[in-house]
Amino acid sequence: MQNDLSIAREKFQSRTFSEAFDIYEQLIAAYPKQAVELLAEVYDCYQRFPYKDRYNLYQARQFDFGIKPSDKVLDIGSGHIPFPLATHLADIALEDHKYGRAGVPFKYVEGKPVFECSVEDTPFEDKEFDFVYCSHVLEHSQHPEKACQELMRIGKKGYIETPTKGKDIFFDQAKVSNHKICVEEFNSRLIFTEYTPDEIEGMQCNVLMQIHSNPQTIREKAFSALMYLKPCLINTMFLWSDKFEYEVRKFFTDVGDKDKKKASVNKGTVGKENNDNSELDCYLDSISGISSYNNQNPLIILTDKLFNSGYLDEAKKVCDLIVNQFGENPAVINLTECIRNKQKQMNQ
Repeated sequence: MQNDLSIAREKFQSRTFSEAFDIYEQLIAAYPKQAVELLAEVYDCYQRFPYKDRYNLYQARQFDFGIKPSDKVLDIGSGHIPFPLATHLADIALEDHKYGRAGVPFKYVEGKPVFECSVEDTPFEDKEFDFVYCSHVLEHSQHPEKACQELMRIGKKGYIETPTKGKDIFFDQAKVSNHKICVEEFNSRLIFTEYTPDEIEGMQCNVLMQIHSNPQTIREKAFSALMYLKPCLINTMFLWSDKFEYEVRKFFTDVGDKDKKKASVNKGTVGKENNDNSELDCYLDSISGISSYNNQNPLIILTDKLFNSGYLDEAKKVCDLIVNQFGENPAVINLTECIRNKQKQMNQ
């Protein structure tokens, strides 16, 4: 281990950073008993790392973007830490620094044109850019299907990155960062699923984010280092060329309007969209056969799914039937109270 560790340190000192972190990652897997100490050393390396943008911190280790010096490259949503290989920058708000940047000013780069626009509606020509970089933007989108179509319209290829649902929930960042939607990759398709109210509320405690941002112990340093060393596990990282498939699942399309709690699914690439209410139909089919259940656990799971998908009246109906068949228990009482509170909020 010491020989390999010396090589990793030499690589880092010689500024061959990706190779250094590759060796560190292999060492951590090979020597699990020393993993905490090794990861704490990786954290110290990141603190001395000369680059603070996502591309140099971890994206370049995962992907070869294939960008040539002559390429025209757009960073859409560049904010205060622009993509270093971008030739053009764009952001939804250049002056309102609280909009997604927590008060940090937009960063202008000399010689790089800047545009103020939404990813859902840009002023650019078809296939104007050789590469479109869109990092930690689409989780904010009101209409991700429009954003996907626009990215494919203006770009020949590109890169998309968002936080995973687990990262948003455990870091308690969905609500404070105005993240509206979970983005996952499945079989080379991006799946957009609207967050439920409970998922947006998250853990209601940002202790893990505090640990990551300002670790105090060796174990906390080790945890923070893993965020950069294993980025594919906490981010959705998606490289595309020409076009890509996507699917949008929305269950709270009209939040606050009790008469418009409908589920919808949009699927497609450019110019291809479909609506599908199969999930609601499945739920309602389950309700129609509820009297045949002889175990309450599937019914409690069904009630929870209905509640989290916004079908409050149906969820209350199932709760009532559970009580009639099996009597009251803490799980049903808790679900009933959650439903009542949510109905009160929607009626206010």
